[in-house]
This record gives sequence, structure tokens and C-alpha cells, in this order.
Amino acid sequence: MSEKLLFETDVWQHVPMVSQEILDMGYEGGESCQATPYLIFDPIDSQLGFFGTDCAGLYRTLDGGKHWHMCTLGMVSCGAVGFAIDANNINRVIFVGANTWRHYGNGIHLSTDKGDTWRYVYTVEDMGHGQVGIHNDRRYQTAFDTTTYDEKIGGSAVAYWSREYSYQHSYAGKTRRGNVETSYPAIYRSDDGGEHWHEIPDTLGFGGGDLGVNAKNGWVYVSINHDMKEPGVYRSKDRGEHFEKVLDVEPLSMDLIPTKPDNIYVSTRDGIYISEDAGDSWHCVKGENFPTFCPERLRVSPVDTDNMILLDNHSADPEHCWAHRVYFTRDGGKSWGVGKRDATGLWVPANSWDGALFWFTHKKGEVFGASSWRSVDGGENFVYSLTGFNGICVGGKYNWNANYPNIMALSSQDFNGGYTLDNGRTWTYVNWSGHSWGGHTYCSYMFDENNGAAGVAQSWAGGGVIRATHDGGKTVVDTDYEVVGNQVACGVPGDPNVAFLGGLRTNDKGYTFTQMENCMGVYTFDPNTAQLFGANGQNLVISDDKGITWRTVYAFTHKIWDIAYNFEDKTIHVVLANGHYYRGKNIDYPSFKRSEYGSVEARAVCVDPKCPQIVYVTCSCHEYTIDSVMRSLDDGDTFTCLNRRVGDGRKGLNGGVMTSAARVNPNTRELFTSGGCRGVWKIPAPPVPKKDL
Repeated sequence: MSEKLLFETDVWQHVPMVSQEILDMGYEGGESCQATPYLIFDPIDSQLGFFGTDCAGLYRTLDGGKHWHMCTLGMVSCGAVGFAIDANNINRVIFVGANTWRHYGNGIHLSTDKGDTWRYVYTVEDMGHGQVGIHNDRRYQTAFDTTTYDEKIGGSAVAYWSREYSYQHSYAGKTRRGNVETSYPAIYRSDDGGEHWHEIPDTLGFGGGDLGVNAKNGWVYVSINHDMKEPGVYRSKDRGEHFEKVLDVEPLSMDLIPTKPDNIYVSTRDGIYISEDAGDSWHCVKGENFPTFCPERLRVSPVDTDNMILLDNHSADPEHCWAHRVYFTRDGGKSWGVGKRDATGLWVPANSWDGALFWFTHKKGEVFGASSWRSVDGGENFVYSLTGFNGICVGGKYNWNANYPNIMALSSQDFNGGYTLDNGRTWTYVNWSGHSWGGHTYCSYMFDENNGAAGVAQSWAGGGVIRATHDGGKTVVDTDYEVVGNQVACGVPGDPNVAFLGGLRTNDKGYTFTQMENCMGVYTFDPNTAQLFGANGQNLVISDDKGITWRTVYAFTHKIWDIAYNFEDKTIHVVLANGHYYRGKNIDYPSFKRSEYGSVEARAVCVDPKCPQIVYVTCSCHEYTIDSVMRSLDDGDTFTCLNRRVGDGRKGLNGGVMTSAARVNPNTRELFTSGGCRGVWKIPAPPVPKKDL
């Protein structure tokens, strides 16, 4: 059988967490959930736009923000900040790859096809932590110089990047100031449209803040507010070779607009500083109700410069660290109002506004605020507007209900989770934790439309207690049971009262639990015999009595992370914590052999319940270039990658990336995947008749 066997139906689809009520109101779904530190639209008509996330890839719109879709082909980093679109050719886009930690995939990416594909052109590991030591770098840090059009390039030749300043992390390219190790905040330039980059000599310390370029004369402006250089706004008239200070303040953000290229806007705690002569002179406007804690991310409308918007960032406020507010002005800063949000259409709770801001270039009063929200009245009122941004972080592994296969419960690391009764078309949110903002769950199971249970933790990493519902999630009650074992839930075919959450067993739909002996997690079953397959550390264990007793049949060298079973030819598939995938025969005395399927970071395995010779093995790696979802049509002998690759000629979205959990729906035979804060995806079953396999 061919290792390259693909079908026209192999097209990935988003699975938004969306309720029937939301669909009835005309919304298509998109739960957001992840931080969105940067947002940009093209300077021509604002139809092309991008936003980056902290660690969940990047998204693109081609219709002015009405719909969004993931666009990560060729992307190496996990997150994206610092976008710039070339006004001389909007096909050319750059962004800075980032992450929540040091990673070799961080650095500059370039697209020449509006983001259809990306190329990794400059490696910098220490990106993503920002000026305040967090992983969301929201600065306006890249820019094309539109005065440098080059016919050979077909766009602007010169582009700039203000490299990040970080006082918290020890990285390559660091410098030491006192007892503090920092990264290397210099100014970088490309002279060939973003293909190659170099550090401009003698610019150490001039990076780490906002950067902008005068669209008329190409002068470069940077704002500095860190300990490596005197705070202020600096100007260069020779493409970054030399800088002079033009404003002696402590800037929190800076904005330049192409419609008035000599205008510069700087936010400080003292008000908005404005220059209308390219930085030669300045005046300060501090109007009524101007926020003074941390007014940053200032954006000025290119259609009407009296319209401004900014965010009062309280991340550094220990008592009110989530109290972010978006402020707007319609009179050039003389008076400020606080924006309001309408969360209609949002499946999860509406939390902090901590995100990007951007004005449209062609319509007065239209602005995206904190990425998830859109305003048409200059920032006074926002409505939820991120159709297609499916970024929920699913916690642990899951299984479709063993007796009612249209039902499945999903846990979430940050937003509690919910369940579906119709094969994943619609979902009901359940506030398992009782917190208004969300909560951390790592395994959950719905017995039917009323009864379910989940393991609720107080922080990331799992543990916690079991909470249950007996009215479909309307109310949730505490139990006296602590979560033990692995982050997985499973049921028993033939007995809808029995289920397992980690190492706990219930036989009364979640009212009471007992801890199992010799089993810390149940992963799958034989649908014909109800034989159960579980794990006890590195031991493969099997139960023939609905999980009451367990026997060890094989001991691996590493902890078991997932199990699948081909009940027709008795093949057992196992994924271990070291990322290796094994398969073996003979239930009572199995012999396992490691399988090389294209990745060494395996995290999940499952089979098609209707056609168990079809096997899926997935990996949760930290870069987009490694295959994440592999499919076998011959019980694991050969595998084909289901993820899109640059130049493969396939159509559709690049789904199933960084997959840590996967199961096939027994009714539709669709593969459902999740992992890495990228939401839930699905791909249809291959059109291969069972008799032909």
C-alpha cells in the first residue's frame, strides 16, 4: 500500500465550541481563548489582516475580519508577533515568531503570497517575553520603508525590526547590566525586502520598544523605556545608522500613520505627546478621564486622527492585574471614554481585554479592539467578532461515550470545558469549577444528556477534585473524591452507568467513586467483548469485568500515554511518554515492536471503530514543520501524513497541528484532534471500503 495515499476528502475543518443558541443567532462560532498580542490589516482596503497568538499559531482574514482561519504553512514558531504588511505589495508580509519560552523556531518569517505560505528567514531564539517579562510581546516592532520600492523585489527593499528587550531570561546574544541578564535589544534591517537581516552597528539599546517609519522620507523612529538607554523617542535620518533623541519622556507606546507621515503619537502617563513636524516639536494632550496607570498600545485612526484608542494595562498591578480597559477619544485626546463589550456569540466567558488594537484604513470609526472585539463607532461599543478563531486548550485525553457515541465531553485547561450530544456539531459549556472566568479541567465524561463528571484542578498540571452534574451542566456539585491517576476518561460498552476518570471508577453515573487497584487510567475497549485496556504507570493492564479488577499483560520502559485496539485482528497500539509508538499482537502474551512512522514525539493513538485497520498516530511537537497527524490504512504497516506541507498542492486549512489527543467518532468516522492551544479539528474518514483493506 502506498505511503503517500491521500484522498480529496482529506481536508481539515475547524470544530468551534458553539451552542445551538449561538448558531440560531447567526454566529458561526470561534471561542478565541488564547492571547492575541498583535493584529494588523493591510494599508490598502483593510481586507487582508493577520493576528498572532502567544503560542497558538497565527490567523488570517481575507474579508476584513468577518472570518478568520489559521495560516501556518511553513511557520516554524508556535506564536507570532510584530507583523508588517508592505504597502507597496501586500503580498509581502513579515512577522516575528515567538513563544512562551526560548525556542529555536522563533525569529523572522516572510511571506510573498499574502500568508498562504511562510519562510523562516532569520533565527532568533529569545523572542516572546516582552518588556514586562511576560510572553506576549505587543510592540509595534517591524516596519517596511515604503520609500524604497524596488522593481526586482516587487515591493519595498528596506524593512526594520526592533529586537526584544527582556530582563528576565538568560539567552544567547545577551548582555549584562549589573546583576541582570538581558537579551539583545538592537535594531535590525533588511535591504532586500525581508529575505536577509543584519544588526545595524552601534544600535544596542535602541531596540526593545516601538518602531515606526515615516512614509514620506523613510526616517526611522524608536521609543525606548528600559535601562539600557535613556528613555525617550529617537529619530534616525540615515536608515538607522545614527539616532538622535527628539522627545525626552518615558514612552509607553508610539504610533505613526501613513496618511499623515510627519505625525507621531506617543502615550505616556502624563498624556499623549503629538508631533506634526516629523519630531522637531511636540505638544502634550491630557484630556478628561485619561488613564494614567499604564496607557499603552496607542493607535490613531488613519482616516481621522482625532480618533484614538489605547489600552490601560494593569498586568503589573498585583491587586487589579486583569483590570484592563480600552479607552477611546473622538476629539484628539481632549476627553476619553471607556469602551463597552457585548459578548453575544462567545461560548466561553469574556475575560480581560489584554490584546492588540488596530484601526481600519478605509472606514471612519471602525476598529478592532483587543483582537476579539470590533467597533464601528470609534471604540465606544464593541461586539465579539472572531469567527474562525478556535483556540481552546483541551486538557487531557477524551473518549466518545461508549454507549451513546454521539456524546463526548471535552475538558479545558483554562475554560472548564463542555460536551456535545450531536457528534460535535454543537456544544454545551459547563462551569465545572464554579469560577466566572473559567477553570482548569483535565478529564471529563458525560454518561448521557444529564449526568457527567470532571476532574477540576486549581491550577495548571491537573490533580484536584471530582465535580459532577446531574442536570446537563446547569448545576455542578462537589464530591468527596480527589483526582488520581492519568488525565483520561472512558466508559464501558454495554453498561452506561460505569465510567472511569483517571484511576477512579464509578458505577452510578458519577454519584460515587472508588479508586481502582492496578490501573491509573482507562484508554479504550473492545466494543464487542467490553474488554478494557488501561495503564498503570508503564504497565499495560486489561480488565474483563468492567474495571473491577485489572491484570498486567506487559511492562514497557516508559509511562504509557495512550492506547488503541484493533478488535478485529487483535493488534494493540501504544504510545509512551518518551514519544515512541509501539504495536503488538496477542492480548494475553503480547509482543511489541517499536514503529517508525515519521515522528519521535508521539502523543496519541486511536483506531476507526468501524474500520479498525485505520490507525491514527499523532504528535505534539513545538514546531509546525514536523508531521503531527499520521494515518495508516493497513493496521500500522505504513503511514501517510495528513498535515499540509508547503508546495504539496493540497487545498484547505492546515489543521491538526501539535496534536496531543485524538479519537474517531464512531458515527461519522471523522477524526477529532486537539492540542497545543489550537482548538479542536476534524478530518473526514478516508473513502476506503472496509472490504478493500
